[in-house]
Amino acid sequence: LQAAVAANRMALAMVPSDLRHQPDLFVPALRADGHALVYLSDTHRGHREVVMEAVRQDGHALSYASDELKKDRGVVMQAVSEDGLTLGLAAPEARADKGIVLRAIGSNVKARENASDALRADEDVQEATLAAERAALLEAVKADGYALRSACKRLRADREIILAAVRQNGKVLVFAPEDLRKDREIVMAAVKQNGKALVFAHADMKADKEVVLEAVAEGGHVALWHAADELQKDKEVLLAVG
Repeated sequence: LQAAVAANRMALAMVPSDLRHQPDLFVPALRADGHALVYLSDTHRGHREVVMEAVRQDGHALSYASDELKKDRGVVMQAVSEDGLTLGLAAPEARADKGIVLRAIGSNVKARENASDALRADEDVQEATLAAERAALLEAVKADGYALRSACKRLRADREIILAAVRQNGKVLVFAPEDLRKDREIVMAAVKQNGKALVFAHADMKADKEVVLEAVAEGGHVALWHAADELQKDKEVLLAVG
């Protein structure tokens, strides 16, 4: 039975009640799938340690906890640590707890939407939200540079984010503000990844021989078309095109 309930939480629902509520059966089920809590009695869903087992595995199991435990600071803190969005499942008292809200935002920036009105306007919460948004975008662009496309103006002006994005996909240089499109390190990184990204670089960079050499080495004649006129006729550049 232990193997069955650990493999499929619905198996717990088919077990007779007297067996289902034995710790050696339901604890493995909760550790495998926190949502197994739904098949336990109200008494068990009001037991702090039982609920803690569930939310450690899946914070969303908080939805099955008793009303009392939905405002228990330790339980809610554990749930939001697993997924910040579970703040929306907590009692109003927990959503008005600054420590819980900050932890939730650190886990998922969208958690701020579920905080109390007062905390949504709190300076520390706002700062934490901005920091979480930045961290999330930085990780996203490392995997897919085009994640930059949906970023706000403030984050598109963040040099570290732009640099990470163009290293993953040079063509997202198009989303950078003008001052970063003439940042030599950023443009170099972009054209090394995709020589055709030269088209999005500032005119000063299109006239930079080293930048153009990197661009044509990767992008060939197409990259050359975007270089400054004098460099399109430069012997060393033409040799680099191949």
